[in-house]
Amino acid sequence: MIIPGFKEIRVCVPSTSRITGWVSFDGRNRISLERGDSIVVTASLNPL
Repeated sequence: MIIPGFKEIRVCVPSTSRITGWVSFDGRNRISLERGDSIVVTASLNPL
């Protein structure tokens, strides 16, 4: 996906989901997202 830098993406696990979700930021470590959890992805204020 290519998203403009001024947009944000919200990923939600529905509270009615049968299973939990997983998110990985580095391709190695994962974090569990439980039912009802969400994350918001935005561009960094200080790009590399």
